Amino acid sequence: MARLCALTCRTALLCAVAALAGVDPASAAPPLRMVDLGAFRGYSTTARGINDAGEIVGEKYHFINEDSFESHGLLWRRGASGQYSWTEIGELAEFPNSYPRSINNSGRIAGYAEVVDFAVMGPPVQVVMWEKDPSGGGYAPTDLGTPYSFRYSEALGYNVLNEAGQIVGSARAYAGAQHAYLWAEPGLAPPVDLSPAAGDFEARGVSEAGFVVGASVPQQRPILWRKDVGGYTQVELPMPPGATRGTAYDINDEGQIVGVVNTPPPAPATVAVIWEKSALGAYEPHALALPPGGLNGSAHAINGSGEVVGRVVFNESGRMVGRAVLWREDPPGQLTPALLDELPGTTASAAYGVNDRGQIVGSASILDTATSTVLGHAVLWERPDETPPTIGDVSAFPAVLWPPNRELVDVTIGYQATDDSGSVACRLGPVTCNETTTAADWLVLDDHRIQLRSERHGKGSGRLYAVPIECRDPSGNVASQVVAVAVPHDRRR
Repeated sequence: MARLCALTCRTALLCAVAALAGVDPASAAPPLRMVDLGAFRGYSTTARGINDAGEIVGEKYHFINEDSFESHGLLWRRGASGQYSWTEIGELAEFPNSYPRSINNSGRIAGYAEVVDFAVMGPPVQVVMWEKDPSGGGYAPTDLGTPYSFRYSEALGYNVLNEAGQIVGSARAYAGAQHAYLWAEPGLAPPVDLSPAAGDFEARGVSEAGFVVGASVPQQRPILWRKDVGGYTQVELPMPPGATRGTAYDINDEGQIVGVVNTPPPAPATVAVIWEKSALGAYEPHALALPPGGLNGSAHAINGSGEVVGRVVFNESGRMVGRAVLWREDPPGQLTPALLDELPGTTASAAYGVNDRGQIVGSASILDTATSTVLGHAVLWERPDETPPTIGDVSAFPAVLWPPNRELVDVTIGYQATDDSGSVACRLGPVTCNETTTAADWLVLDDHRIQLRSERHGKGSGRLYAVPIECRDPSGNVASQVVAVAVPHDRRR
């Protein structure tokens, strides 16, 4: 594809790992800042998915003892103050350990849940869908079950849910067989077996158009399930020369696919890869560049703009450490890596999801100096928001007060306020006037209602109130509009 013709390493993968080490990430570093979504006393947290409204899903987890593990699904939302707050989403009684993986723009969440004790009879893991409880009680889980003749189902990808509500994962049989599955109408229709023929497969990601990517197992060949008129066609994606294994993790609506491939000993490497269509319509793999010193890379997710997020591994004083990375076009036609910002005390990080606004979520291992312990923290990377809200459809009713009987009159101020963050706080006032007034001449009731005194000076030309509307987004950006309300001198023409 011409747009990425400048990507290096189109011939030998082994050469790429060494040759790509000369890219300077500092020159391409985007203005992203890390936001710590926090940890809990005794728990680590991880952020897995984010929608375009900035809603984030993930989990908090810890080991109870050597044989027992606990995990609870979380949803983070940003409030009008700009701070993120979390709530726990619902859990299944039979599968109390929850792992949300993705959230779409309608607020549907998909992931999986597991039992605490794997020694129990029955399925240990199930694919789960969470939806907003109509009664207002948070998010309620639905066990999507396991297809007939299989023991359990799971959704382990980085982007397992699309806007149509389709969910992808895999089902495992008692005998070890594994099939890729699509829950096309979760809870309403049986799931679709994407790999009914011989062989074992897993589905990892789904596009808005319903195309699915994943891998064969245990051979680990990257796979695309192309949606056709009669169903799904399974296609094995090519790998760069020298690669022996690979997995496709995510696909966007442009048909760009990202994932990883592996090279065998004596020079093993994990390389982040993007597959794009050539002019003839065939998929071609391209290794993604590593920042200086990077040894291995993996690409986990891609958004509609072609921004790719994942992790790069470095050797830091003899210790292998992962760092979160963003690949984006800079300059145009070339995907360039940039290591993402880290907070003081961060010892490792990884990026798992990216939305179409360029917000990225993942996790960071952060040292708690007070206890000398390292906990996983769910984190968000985002560009500083410098765009104020938009205020439109401004009106006042009534816009003219009459008669001038010195009474306070209820006035409704109509307007629509929107912001990219999905959250905006507005207020009215303070009111100004072309005549001398006092604070008793107006009273703000709420963000859409105000009382104004119906009065004007007898020798003047009429009173004109100016009612400001001020709206502020969570980043502190402010927009304002003014609406006028008149008290005319008289009603003569």
